[in-house]
Amino acid sequence: MSTAATIDERELAVLDSLVTSIAETRTAIAALHALELTFLAAAEALAEEQTARLTSGDSRAREMPRRSIAAEIGTATRTSDRTVQRRMGEASVLTGDFPLTVRALGAGRIDRAHVGVILETGAMMTDAAARADFEAAAVALAERETPGRLRPLLRTLAARLHPTSIDVRHAAASTRRGVWVVDLDDGMAQLIATLPAATPAPGAGYGWSISTTAWRN
Repeated sequence: MSTAATIDERELAVLDSLVTSIAETRTAIAALHALELTFLAAAEALAEEQTARLTSGDSRAREMPRRSIAAEIGTATRTSDRTVQRRMGEASVLTGDFPLTVRALGAGRIDRAHVGVILETGAMMTDAAARADFEAAAVALAERETPGRLRPLLRTLAARLHPTSIDVRHAAASTRRGVWVVDLDDGMAQLIATLPAATPAPGAGYGWSISTTAWRN
């Protein structure tokens, strides 16, 4: 056997070992992500229990249990309180409304990016039966698609399975349109507009003006 052939075989063996090791590592990481979700959901449940015991109707006072728990987790994990609160809420939704997704993550059949896409596109599925149908199909797709390719597929799936017509949903969504200004570094700002997709964008050759109030974040 030639030296070149021997080297090729050796490199192929090394590559095969690397691919196997990486795949096994990602499976283990996915299982840990699923475990973390259960802990975050438990933290959210604890916050809700503490809030339920409060007699004060003040909104700020009722936010304190959740903020305090998030602060403790944030300190331990070097994560901002807001991020922890968001992840606690997402974990509660996932474990409660998307159990198949969490189980698939724990088994390493999908990863955290897939979970994010399923949560994002499935959030509109408020009907339990429709959501269950959506999730079953979504997990099956996620097991064979990349997160990038999965998103448009699930958007189409969610629109098809949603019990409310697109016209009714569009009318409701239009009430949430608005414009926000986000401060950036170096004296710059970012303008964010939520508006109907059919509305012409600035610079598209149409007259365009902002007539709504802009909220600054």
